[in-house]
Amino acid sequence: MTTYELLVVKGPGKGQVYPLEGDEEVIIGRDPSCQLSFDDRTLSRQHIKIVKDGDSLTIEDLDSVNGLLVNGMRVSSAELKVDDQLTLGNIELLVRPAGEKASPLERLAPPVPSADEPTLLHQPPAERLVTSEDSKPDSVMSITQSLSSSKLMDLLGRSHQSLAAMYRVTRIASSIFDLDVLLNKILDETFATIRAERGFVLLIDPNSDQLEIKASRWQNKEGLDHNVSISQNIISHVLDKKESVLIADAMADSKFGLAESVVLHNIRSAMCSPLRGRTRIVGIIHADTTGAGEFNQEDLMLLDAIGNAAGTAVENAQLYKDKIQNERLAAMGQAISGLSHYIKNIVAAMDTSHTMVEKALVAEDLSIIDRVWKILRRSNQRISNLVLDMLAYSKERKPDTQPCPLNDVCKEAAE
Repeated sequence: MTTYELLVVKGPGKGQVYPLEGDEEVIIGRDPSCQLSFDDRTLSRQHIKIVKDGDSLTIEDLDSVNGLLVNGMRVSSAELKVDDQLTLGNIELLVRPAGEKASPLERLAPPVPSADEPTLLHQPPAERLVTSEDSKPDSVMSITQSLSSSKLMDLLGRSHQSLAAMYRVTRIASSIFDLDVLLNKILDETFATIRAERGFVLLIDPNSDQLEIKASRWQNKEGLDHNVSISQNIISHVLDKKESVLIADAMADSKFGLAESVVLHNIRSAMCSPLRGRTRIVGIIHADTTGAGEFNQEDLMLLDAIGNAAGTAVENAQLYKDKIQNERLAAMGQAISGLSHYIKNIVAAMDTSHTMVEKALVAEDLSIIDRVWKILRRSNQRISNLVLDMLAYSKERKPDTQPCPLNDVCKEAAE
């Protein structure tokens, strides 16, 4: 029987090995009662379940907040193989045969995609990615900071995860045209990859030129009732400079640290990127957390790339909405044209009836009045039915077909 073990390649207990022996079920999460527990706030209390049955090894996401990634792809359940990389919030685990000594750097190298698999490469210009100015050296991450060899292993795993996230965001941006659904999906993918506690998407209203919050996320669902407050200093910097910004420790930052929202929500790390459309900035995407140094330059580059994809997608969704509105107006115009002809025929019949009534009164011929009165009553009924149909026009209904006596229809038309 094959035995496996989990190697912690990132997070608390890095380098430790946890064996998976016999047929057993292992719950991994933040709760101390779990068989494998990590003291990390990005994990749910019970995050995932791994089941070993003979040589088979399966994994299942237990409705966690930050989800489960296997080899950079988000899944709800999957069958595991040797060398599979598991990402649970900030924790990264490697599946390997028990007792094997392998280089974690070699394990984390991203797989080369086959010819028929889409490859997403995104390298935003460096001048777009900036950090806060006039701040303490230890509070801000420089986008040009060189990577030490000790960080290279983590970078390889994060790079693969970021590419997978951008692939998913690109698919969402090209396939969803409902603006509310689009923005919420983009925030979902952002939270699945970036260790944020709060996230917001704000769009610029074309009429008032003011920012409006269109989507929001809290890692702690209890925070959904909290008032939304974002640093205006950060937003102004992003919109004025048209560039992304990263603050590693807002409390120690001389430029952004005194903002009311930063103090109110105890914000320590924050990132903000513009949503770039084809010709203009359409909004911003913002993420923050109460932990200092939680975000790094790779997170900022990913958020900047998401902002580019989201900006184009927002413009497409708005164009699609305008197109639907124009089609509805055109359909309404056709409906009004048809109604005008119908009402004109009814009014013509009523005018003729009035003339005939006047002549019948002069001639004192009650038989003509009786005949014309029936025509007037039918015309009045048609007007009443038409008004009711117009009131129900906005409701989607199936046609109600009924048998109709053709002789009566022809008789009414002749009269």
